[in-house]
Amino acid sequence: MECCFVDPQEWAEANFSECDFGDKRLTKRLVNYAAAIAARPDLATPQQTREWKDCKGIYRFMNNDKVTVEKIIETHCRRTRSHARTGVWLSICDTTEVDYTSRKDVEGLGPIGNGIGRGFMLHSSIFVAAESDEIVGLGGQELFYRKPKPANDNSQRRKKRARESEVWGRLADQVGSPADGATIIHVCDRAADDFEVFCHCLKNGAGWIVRAQHLARRIRPFDALAPDNPQAVATQSLQDYVNSLTLLGTYELHLRATKTQPARIATIEVRRGSIWMPRTTPCSAWVKKNGPQFIRMDVVEVREVGSGKNVEPLYWVLLTHSRVKDFEDAWVVISYYEKRPLVEEYHKAAKTGCQIEARLYRTARRLGRVVAILAVLAIRLVQMKSVARVEPNRPAIEVVPKEWVEALCDYKCEQRPNQVDKWNPKTLSTYDCFRGIATLGGFLGRKSDGQPGWITNWRGVKELLVMIEARKRIGRRHGSALVFGLERVKLTCSWKRALWLLSLNPVVRLFKTF
Repeated sequence: MECCFVDPQEWAEANFSECDFGDKRLTKRLVNYAAAIAARPDLATPQQTREWKDCKGIYRFMNNDKVTVEKIIETHCRRTRSHARTGVWLSICDTTEVDYTSRKDVEGLGPIGNGIGRGFMLHSSIFVAAESDEIVGLGGQELFYRKPKPANDNSQRRKKRARESEVWGRLADQVGSPADGATIIHVCDRAADDFEVFCHCLKNGAGWIVRAQHLARRIRPFDALAPDNPQAVATQSLQDYVNSLTLLGTYELHLRATKTQPARIATIEVRRGSIWMPRTTPCSAWVKKNGPQFIRMDVVEVREVGSGKNVEPLYWVLLTHSRVKDFEDAWVVISYYEKRPLVEEYHKAAKTGCQIEARLYRTARRLGRVVAILAVLAIRLVQMKSVARVEPNRPAIEVVPKEWVEALCDYKCEQRPNQVDKWNPKTLSTYDCFRGIATLGGFLGRKSDGQPGWITNWRGVKELLVMIEARKRIGRRHGSALVFGLERVKLTCSWKRALWLLSLNPVVRLFKTF
C-alpha cells in the first residue's frame, strides 16, 4: 500500500509538507505537530506537544488567519486523488455531526441535531479501491455550519435559498473528474437522493450509487421513445415501478447484530429496471442552468424475505448510473453499496480514536482547524486495518519502520522463546507483524475473533511506540556508562571475566530486555 505511511514522521511529511500558508514556518510547525499527534492521537494538545514552547506554537498556529481548513486538507486530498489513476474507485460520502453542546463557552458554533445541540457538520468523501477495499484517503471534505430553518419555510422558498443538501454537489465538484483510465463512483445514502446531486456527478463525468429516499416521486419507465415524447410510457411513482419488476435472483447475506436486532442470515431478492428521472419542480437556479430535463439511470431493488417477527427486513432501492443487464451487474452495484459502512468506521476513528469532540479550544474557528488535522489522522487509523489484508505476505520490514519490527520481535521472543524463528525481523510477514501489534492493544487472536480492527491496531501501535521510546532513552542514558565500564574492566582483568562482570550489572540486564 503505497498510500499508507506507518511511520509518524513519514506520514506527516507526505500529507502536510506541501501545505501553502504563505509562510514556511507555519508548514514546518504543522508537520511537526502532525508527527506528534500521529503517535498520540487521542491525547490533548499539551500532552501531544509535551513542552510549553511547542504547545504555545500550536495554539498560535490554530489562531493564525493564514491557516484555513481548506489549506490544511488540500495536500492530502490532492495526493489521494492523484493515487486513483486507473481502475474503479469508490468515493464513499457521508455527513457526521461534531458535537460540542456541553461546551457553552465556545464561540461561533451552529445548531445540530434537533436544533438544541451546538457544533458543526463534517462532510467527507473517502476513496476506496473497488476491488481490494484499500482505503486511500480523503477525496474531499467540507466543514460547514447548519443554519436555523427560517420561519414560513416551504418547498418554493427552500429551492431559492442556500440549502444544506447542496454540500453533496459541492463535494462532487471538489472530488472532480476521474483521470484517464479511471472511474470514480460516488456511493451515498438517502440524504444524497437529489436531482441536483446527479447533475453534479454528470458534470464531472463520475458515476453514482445512491439509496433512494423519495419513493413517491414520479418517474418515467425507460422505453425506446424519448422521455419527452407524448406517446412515451406514462409516469408513475418509483415505488409502484419497483413493485412491478421481475425477480432476477436471490442470495444470502450475513447481517451483524445491532442494538435492536439479532445477527441473522438474510435471504435477499434482487430486481432491476431502467428509468428516466425528470427534473424536479421546483428546482434551483443552478439546475435550471446546468441540468438536463431527464437523467437516464437504472434501479436495483434489494428486498429481504422471510425475516420473521420483530425484525425489520432489509430494503434498499439503489439508483445508479451503471447499465444493469443481469444478476451479475446488479451484484456489483450491491457489493459497492455494501462498502458504505467504511465511512461510518472513519467517523468512529475520528471521534473515538482522535477525540475530535474532546478538544478544548474556545472558538469554532480554532476547533475547525484542529479537527481538519485530526480528520486526516483518522484516515491513517482506519488504513492500518487494511494494510495486512492487502499485502499479507510482504516482508514487514518493507512496510513498517525497522525499529518497530525489531522492538516487536524482541518483545515476542522474550514472551515466547519457542517462536524465535517466527519472530525474526528479516522474515516476519506484514500479516504476522500487524497481528502482533494488535495483541499489544488487546487482540487475543482466538479462532473466533476474526481479524483485528483499527481500534486494537491503534492501541497496539501506542504501546509499541512507548516501548521504542523507552528503548531509545535507556540507550542514550546508559550507553556512555556501559562503554566507560567496559574500558575500565579491560584494564584489570581478562575479556571473559569482563563480560561476566558486565552481565551482573542490572543496567545491562534491563537493556537486554529491549
